[in-house]
Amino acid sequence: MNLETILNTLAVPLEADGLEFSLTPFPNTRVIAWNRATHTNVPSEATNEQVLDISEQVQKAQLDIISSHMRTCIAKGDTKRVTSEWVGKTFPQPVLQDLANYFATGTKPKWAGELGN
Repeated sequence: MNLETILNTLAVPLEADGLEFSLTPFPNTRVIAWNRATHTNVPSEATNEQVLDISEQVQKAQLDIISSHMRTCIAKGDTKRVTSEWVGKTFPQPVLQDLANYFATGTKPKWAGELGN
């Protein structure tokens, strides 16, 4: 079995805002970037404002990584439309969490069901 066949069995088709995706898990380099972005140390003496700022930075980094990956998975549509802002506005938080988990671990979201190739 070749790599393309394996990836297609993992792919999750998704349509959003006129764009079509064949989503696959992150490659190793993106997993590393994701882990680096999401495992930010918060100093124990950080103020609430500092914690909020760190949280916002992590969220922005996550959206940047997700949108960059989604651009590589686009099957139909304009890749330029897939930005961090677009991803954040288009998908509800629970869907974003499912997508992030799928991209980082390869575990298909429950809503994907038997979809896929």
